[in-house]
Amino acid sequence: MSSPRPTKRARANLTGDAHVTHLTEASTAQPGNGTINSEEVLRLVDQLSHDQLCDIVIKAAEAHSDVATHIHNTIEEMREKERNRVINFDSLSKSVWYSINVAHRKLKGSRQYDVAGDVWYEVVDTIKSIAQQCGPLTSLQTRLNGLSVLRKIGKTICLSDNDVVGHEVQKQFQSDHCLEEAMIEILSTMSEDERRTIREEESSEEGLWLKLLELDDLAYDLCLFERLNEVLDLINPPRECDDAFDGEDSEDEEGSEYFGEEGEDEEEENSDEYDVQDYDNPVHQPWITDSSNANLRINEFNFIIARKYVVKLPLIKGGYPTQPHEAVMVLHLKGFPRISSLSVPDIDATANDRDIAELQSQFGVGIICALPLEATAVSALFDTEWDSHLYGKAVGDTNAYSTGSIGRHNVVLVHMAGMGKIAAATAAANLRASFEGVQLAIVMGVCGAIPLRKQPDAEIHLGDVIISEGLVQYDFGRRYPSNQFARKDTPRDNLPRPSPEIRAVLAKLQVEQGRRALHERTIGHLLDLREKLYGVATYPGATEDKLFEPTYRHKHHVDWTCAACLKNDDVCDSAIKLTCDHLQCHEGNLVPRQRLSEPFNPVIHFGLVASGDTVMKSGVDRDSIAARDQVTAFEMEGAGVWELFRGVLVIKAACDYADSHKSKNWQGYAAATAAAATKDS
Repeated sequence: MSSPRPTKRARANLTGDAHVTHLTEASTAQPGNGTINSEEVLRLVDQLSHDQLCDIVIKAAEAHSDVATHIHNTIEEMREKERNRVINFDSLSKSVWYSINVAHRKLKGSRQYDVAGDVWYEVVDTIKSIAQQCGPLTSLQTRLNGLSVLRKIGKTICLSDNDVVGHEVQKQFQSDHCLEEAMIEILSTMSEDERRTIREEESSEEGLWLKLLELDDLAYDLCLFERLNEVLDLINPPRECDDAFDGEDSEDEEGSEYFGEEGEDEEEENSDEYDVQDYDNPVHQPWITDSSNANLRINEFNFIIARKYVVKLPLIKGGYPTQPHEAVMVLHLKGFPRISSLSVPDIDATANDRDIAELQSQFGVGIICALPLEATAVSALFDTEWDSHLYGKAVGDTNAYSTGSIGRHNVVLVHMAGMGKIAAATAAANLRASFEGVQLAIVMGVCGAIPLRKQPDAEIHLGDVIISEGLVQYDFGRRYPSNQFARKDTPRDNLPRPSPEIRAVLAKLQVEQGRRALHERTIGHLLDLREKLYGVATYPGATEDKLFEPTYRHKHHVDWTCAACLKNDDVCDSAIKLTCDHLQCHEGNLVPRQRLSEPFNPVIHFGLVASGDTVMKSGVDRDSIAARDQVTAFEMEGAGVWELFRGVLVIKAACDYADSHKSKNWQGYAAATAAAATKDS
């Protein structure tokens, strides 16, 4: 039996691309039984681009009416099939929630950081998969389900910041807009009437529209999903400003009591002079927050700008705002920071015209740093930086300030002129005079740690964080002729306990759930700092974490090197400035410890902190004071600040063991861990 004659080799397309085969030749190339060789046709079609294939189909439809009819019928069948099929995507939102919050919970912080990228890829793939399954041919209910589940995924991302995985996924979505793009893609397939059905559910608490507004509000605080306003605009298209003001005359009459007699003329001038686009992204800085005076302070110009902004993103239920207080409410919700119950920017005022004292009062947290590297770590964790020159300072204030926001708090960072209690007390007094609204002062930086204590989890390693439960002025006392020192520790002489609010917060942080959450968030912030402060916040390594016996002195240990160091108690001046490697401090005198330090995984401790004007560099004295006063660390600024504010916390990280072997190698990393813990304390 003879085999069928093979198909002829196709000729080159001399009028077009040389590699493109004429489809007509393929269709006429037939096997011996007279039927079309479908496999050959498919092979050739696979080589065509989308545009080339569309061109062939169009020509075939023009030449043969039955082809056009077949295409039309096929599309209608697909539409009918999709209209009768509703896809429920709820399992995908649950999968995203599990992946971010549960699947990797038991991993250590550094390992969570490694898997965070994979989790983000999974979330992105899920989002894109939903968008692909909500094409123009699908049923309206399927597309609404897709939008609803995308919103749930967005809310999961917003609320999943209590561990490293959630924090890292959040960071990615600050610049990745695939979620908004997926929503926009789905909405673009809907008609105006179909989008209106989403808006009309506003009266229902279960409605998608209100839940999208809720997501927008959540995302705003976290700098997530910046294109979500485009999604809201597609559902509720912006109206022209003139249309918003075309209404009853009573509207202007009712508003005139706020604007004055010349309000109408000023409205026309201001609406012509200023372009609303300049205020689509208003500056998020501290402004007036006195709700009782806000309506009186808002002038006509501000109301016009508020109205224009509100028209774009309305939040007032039942329509657009018609009164100044309504516009103020919307500005607070959509355009400006959540500082108090109300926030109204005086947009048209210059810095000289503002009530500086009122602006300064909006800073509730002060962070005091003695060293530049400590302040550098804090500045790097600001979510937003303000122009500190806008807020000024009191007459005679010698401090230098940086201002910004961390989370929902406006923060003023104090750059101290020097170290010690006196410098700290001066800086704190100046801070209190210039920023009267500061209620919480945090003394943040590096310290010398008590490495071994009696508690079960007592080992403190370099880079660990110590949060104060109280302060002890260990150098406040009497020195007798015999060189004996007696600390003054009567109730009248001791520093007071922390305020009830601070004690309550510390108690909450020390329960298992609170401690774990603080630890995980601290690691996440520390990873951020390592990226921003590359080289400064680098972990020196466990091999550099050396604790010598308290009695083992930091001096020349080779007999013939230094005559002064041969004596038991004496140390030469040059030895004080040299490293352990130069002096050949013998590692046989290292203290063995159970807990091994891990990169990027500091432990947070709570306890009393010793504060004084002495740099502790004696292991023997360190342990003596620790045994007497039950302290966990030594620092030099806290006592100067302690009684000047309603609440004071000392948050410092161990950069040395307060012995003669101390060096500055760990200061950068310790400053970073202290700053990371401060951000979420």
